[in-house]
Amino acid sequence: MECDICGRHPTPKLGFHCATCARSAIYALRLQEAETLIDRESLGRRVEAVIQGTHGGSQDSITLGGMLVDTSEAAKTKTHEQTLSELDDARTRIDQIVERAASLRQDMEKQKKIIATKKTAMKQRRSDAESAMHGLSRRETKQLEEIQQGTKRQEYKWQHEHRETVRARVYLCKEAANLAGLRVRKVRRDGVTRQFYSVGGIEIFDLRSLNSADPKELSASLTNVAQLLVRTSHYLAVRLPAEITLPHKEYPLPTIFQPQSSYQSREVPFPGSTPSISGHNSPSASRTYDVRPLPRPRTLCIDRRLPQLSREDPSAYLLFIEGVSLLAWNVAWLCRTQGTYHGVETWEDVCALGKNLWQLLVADPRRRNERRESSKDARGPERAPSEASSTAIESPFLLGQFSHGTTHSFLGGADGTQHMREWKSRSHTELIAKVRAHLLHEMQGAEWEVIDQHDELAMEDPEIIGTRIMHASGNGTSASKATTVVERSKEDVSSSPRVKGASGWTKLKSRSGEP
Repeated sequence: MECDICGRHPTPKLGFHCATCARSAIYALRLQEAETLIDRESLGRRVEAVIQGTHGGSQDSITLGGMLVDTSEAAKTKTHEQTLSELDDARTRIDQIVERAASLRQDMEKQKKIIATKKTAMKQRRSDAESAMHGLSRRETKQLEEIQQGTKRQEYKWQHEHRETVRARVYLCKEAANLAGLRVRKVRRDGVTRQFYSVGGIEIFDLRSLNSADPKELSASLTNVAQLLVRTSHYLAVRLPAEITLPHKEYPLPTIFQPQSSYQSREVPFPGSTPSISGHNSPSASRTYDVRPLPRPRTLCIDRRLPQLSREDPSAYLLFIEGVSLLAWNVAWLCRTQGTYHGVETWEDVCALGKNLWQLLVADPRRRNERRESSKDARGPERAPSEASSTAIESPFLLGQFSHGTTHSFLGGADGTQHMREWKSRSHTELIAKVRAHLLHEMQGAEWEVIDQHDELAMEDPEIIGTRIMHASGNGTSASKATTVVERSKEDVSSSPRVKGASGWTKLKSRSGEP
């Protein structure tokens, strides 16, 4: 059909030159679209009716594409489909449950086999246990006896080795004392026997008689005693409470430290010398240098008599008194740890330095035991020590029994600690104070005069002389006449010619009544 406007027939190869041709070309397409929309709407209503299941009398059928559709039948189909879907789901679950049940059955079979195997093993173990329990008490008793016998053998070997060690210590200590020249000399005067102890041919002075000791002999004696004491403590494997430093390079004489300053592993210069600090000038050395003050050792030597030293240098006098007191206390401590109980209980016993060394190193142990028993009987019953300590005390080898170098009879153990706790002289400060007070009292109360032994008047006691003069004059109240007689006797002695070997020093009794 020709277009009224352009007069042309529309063909696919020719383009559109007017709106009428264009509308004519798309009119058929618009009709098809309208039909499609109508069909879509009808299908939507049908689907809605099927889902809702509405019948509604005249609404039971609808027209769809020129066909009449019953909505009730559609609802039945939908219900049937749901039922079929639920049935499929149930079948799927049933299949899963059946598979799970089969798996559980397999597991149960496996567990039954395992339980049966375990029961068999338990039966076998029960049988083995019954076999092992058969005669167990008898075997236990036998094994226990074997262990006890082995323990006793080892203990016997241990005790034997310790006894041999003690014998070796005793031998070494006695040989050291013999080589050092530890001797005793008995002197009987006026029916009284006195004992003088010496080491290396030099007398060992009692601390109570230091005022009258020669300084050179006293220094040599203390040096010998210190060397013997250090050597003995080394053989006995004990550590003395107050450390002793023997002479060595740039250290000419022995010294001793306070117990709280002992064994600090520090190089201490000899008293009076200048310590060398050149090795600490480097930065690395200064960082590691110990800045604590050095302990002050007590020297065991003097260059003058004690009374003179106390007047001229009180500080050196006090240090020397502390040193000799600590040395004597070391000896007493060593005697106490090695079985000598009867001679180191009081401070007077501790002052007897030579006697304690002799009793420790040279005296017969059996005699020491007898003296100890007699002293115990005189003091009365005491508390019984423990079994281990009593066994050690009853041994004839008391010297070397306790030490710091062995586990057997360890001095730092319970028995050794309890044994030393019962010692009455365990305070060294108390000993130093008493020795210093005794020497000071002796110096203050001493009066020394030179007399002639041929002068009978000067040899008598001044109190007796005064009494005779007062009786001869008949005047009992004139005490000054006694003094006059003594002064005249002194003048006679000084004016009379002296005979060699007939004069000397003697101590006159104090008029004030002091000892």
